[in-house]
Amino acid sequence: NSDVNKPWSFGQRIKEHGRRVVGPASIIQSNFGSGDHGNFEVVVPVMNTAGRVELRHYWHDNSDVNNPWSIGQRINDPTHEVIGGGCIIQSNFGSGTHGNFEVAAWVRLPGGRPVLQHYWHDNSDVNLSWGNGQVIVEGAKGNGVIIQGSFGSPHGNFEVVVPVEGPGGRTYLQHVWHDNSDVNLPW
Repeated sequence: NSDVNKPWSFGQRIKEHGRRVVGPASIIQSNFGSGDHGNFEVVVPVMNTAGRVELRHYWHDNSDVNNPWSIGQRINDPTHEVIGGGCIIQSNFGSGTHGNFEVAAWVRLPGGRPVLQHYWHDNSDVNLSWGNGQVIVEGAKGNGVIIQGSFGSPHGNFEVVVPVEGPGGRTYLQHVWHDNSDVNLPW
């Protein structure tokens, strides 16, 4: 970006033996890392070795651009069928120096309901498993996007936009938000 006229360049391939990408990815730059630049964090649906789609986390230590990508954990509950991509943010929730990761993902719950599901990771310990949050919205018809806005206190609300099934069988873009003053409140 030192020169806006420079062409885009290919970086490293993000890969894991026995898995292949089957949907759209999401990327952020987190505050993890030991150098001047925070790590890249990627969420992407992949086909696992058992033939099931799972939402997977990968990360890159940006203290050295030559470092290989690292394999993180499965994000989704194994009983949730991943049918689309996930969107990741780093929120200001958490007890350490790193805010939690929050993911909004398009999945099918047991029983067949397509929903946008919230997952989160307590980044005070990177070895902890991802947790299931609440269903963000029923009847999701595609991938959603999530941000943490400035509305609300002490944590800004989560704001989500997602295509949903609406009247007359039409698909509509729906804005949904979560009052983060109490994590137990519904979306």
